[in-house]
Amino acid sequence: MALALMGLAVETTQAQVVWTDRSSEFDLPDGVRIWTGTRGTPAEYLTRVEADLGNPAISVQAYHSPTYKTTTTFSRDVGAIASINGGFFSATGSVSTVVFANELVVATGQTLNRDGQNYPLTRAFFAMLPDGSPRIDWIYHFGNAMADMYRYDAVAPNQIGSPAATPTREGGTRFDEVLNGVGGGPNLVSNGQVHVTYDEEVFFGGSGLEGGSNRARSAVGITADNKVVFLAADTGVLIPSDFTFSAGVTLNRMAEILVSLGVVEGMNLDGGGSTAVAVRGTLASRPSGGTTQRPVPTILSVVYADSVERPAAPLPETVLDTEFAQQVSISGAGWFQSANPGYFGESRAWLHPKGDGSASITYAPQLQRARHEVYGWWVAANNRTTDTPFVVVHRNGRDTVRVNQQATGSQWVRLGEWEFSGTPADQVIISNAAAGGPEPAYVVADALRFVQTGPTDTSTEDSGQWTAPRYELLSNYPNPFNPTTLIRFRLDGTSHVRLSVHDVLGREVAVLVNGAMPGGTHEATFDATGLATGLYVYRLTTPATTTTRTMTLIR
Repeated sequence: MALALMGLAVETTQAQVVWTDRSSEFDLPDGVRIWTGTRGTPAEYLTRVEADLGNPAISVQAYHSPTYKTTTTFSRDVGAIASINGGFFSATGSVSTVVFANELVVATGQTLNRDGQNYPLTRAFFAMLPDGSPRIDWIYHFGNAMADMYRYDAVAPNQIGSPAATPTREGGTRFDEVLNGVGGGPNLVSNGQVHVTYDEEVFFGGSGLEGGSNRARSAVGITADNKVVFLAADTGVLIPSDFTFSAGVTLNRMAEILVSLGVVEGMNLDGGGSTAVAVRGTLASRPSGGTTQRPVPTILSVVYADSVERPAAPLPETVLDTEFAQQVSISGAGWFQSANPGYFGESRAWLHPKGDGSASITYAPQLQRARHEVYGWWVAANNRTTDTPFVVVHRNGRDTVRVNQQATGSQWVRLGEWEFSGTPADQVIISNAAAGGPEPAYVVADALRFVQTGPTDTSTEDSGQWTAPRYELLSNYPNPFNPTTLIRFRLDGTSHVRLSVHDVLGREVAVLVNGAMPGGTHEATFDATGLATGLYVYRLTTPATTTTRTMTLIR
């Protein structure tokens, strides 16, 4: 890799580029630098920003705006250190994929029609992962959800007049762990070599990209030593060395320049009149030789790492199953356990013949004083009642929700949302006071789930004298870790405890503890062998509350 310093000429296959370091013109943090590059005949004018992600204080983030802005304005609005224009767009919005805070904002279409034939679109995509590492892949969307976005090691082999086969999920890797990213294309560099996939990504026949023509262009690349490079080539700038004006570059030439800078993976972004680089909210490049910028819907920015948008933390939740004897009580004779599968957790669902309300099961969730959604879980069958009462006792009184337990079984079913008092008065009661259904028919009591949806009310007004037991989830050690880490937690008394680990999308990857534990400090070892590098969430669930913390696996 040849890093270019002030006045150092970088050899390419065609000529020399002389790079001038302009970093002193701006207030830049460690690891961020900017250069202007010029070349004589044929004339080129280049702007390059380099962000060393070895500095944990900086990162890269893609941004999207439904209101088009110039790169300079957009960069200033989000408080970026430096920015380059993003992917392609039309008059109505971005046509390149955009991911923001693990949410798929825009998905590139699945096909593009050229001369009456539909070509599948696997296009280049720059991604930042939750652990702060960048990557460039070809992606394909099977739908409009993150779980439908897949990455591929090779581009779909389209040729002009000969569409490739539609990609399969089995041939790729689900790519739903992306924290943020922006699409563009075509790919320019793979494995440190020029690799322009113009035809394969279906940029021929009317895209306006003109890969073999000199024009203004924008690109992003990744070096082997974990740097992200923004590169812009402008037209219309006077090059003093030979008194000619820069004419832009071809896609192949852009790729060659990236390789000369040590880029091992690189891709093209939207170019032409959209090409622009902003540093500290001021224009650092020379669009069309001047300062006129085209408003764009997306930018790619160097930012401070603590400003990177992440998915909202999992909402606190409490799950009560019938085996939680301290919080679930059974009254009245006649209850028995169902033989049917599909029950929640470790204990079977309980049944009781419909009747007069003399038999019930009461759940005492010990919630925070806040709004919560309540969900029920039951085992459905054709001999269940169609109007089973769930009596919710909350801060403002009580409500009865009647459900048809012949349907929607073995899943969480939302019953409603209420403000709870945070005292022992909070309860949900399932009774046999039902009349609907066949003869005989049975009410079902299995599990309840409470998800906090509003902030905890810390005022003392009518809060009562009850104080919930204290549970503390401690920081894991070491963090970051590879491949094992120790997770500790404290209890002030005996309680049922479930300690689980989840990825950033909420998928459970391990259960470390699940059972009754005495008061005191406890520890469990999490072994991440076989799991991908990234951010993980560990969750302590007790009958009183749910607490989460994050940890980072780095390989």
